[in-house]
Amino acid sequence: MSTLSPRARSWIDALQLEAHPRGGWFREAWQSAEPLPVEALPGRFPEGRTFGASWHFVCTEDAPRRFHRRRSDALWLWQGGNPLTLHLLDEDGGYAKRVLGPNVAQGERLQVHVPHGTWCAAETAVPGSDALVSLLCVPACADSDVEEAGLDAMLGLYPAHESLLRRLS
Repeated sequence: MSTLSPRARSWIDALQLEAHPRGGWFREAWQSAEPLPVEALPGRFPEGRTFGASWHFVCTEDAPRRFHRRRSDALWLWQGGNPLTLHLLDEDGGYAKRVLGPNVAQGERLQVHVPHGTWCAAETAVPGSDALVSLLCVPACADSDVEEAGLDAMLGLYPAHESLLRRLS
């Protein structure tokens, strides 16, 4: 963690975040105590979940969040630092870029919804910067609900986005 800014290091230490295998640092902040049985969930869920869960997440230029998708809908919430760019690839091949940040008058958003099944990657919008965000998943997301993007498969699905995929897969 020698390339971390003092601000990012302070967030990681204060929030007791851990390195995430797909980039950045994270820690679960909340998990609902109320269960949802599998019968109450859409068929894409193999087992029951709780109503929701949230995580704190720090992203830096050296540690972007790699492409992944979830069975749950996710709401990304900007908390501090610099803006964070979310790259979204949908099942129909569409691409969307959303910027989380405080400058709503310039088009940044305080929160971004990522529908289930959407491939998502995150990177700092300003070179050399860092961002603190929170992520809320409804219903709660288990590790088995997250699929990591394989570069070859992603290039086959989204050839028009090769440079993005090579950078963030």
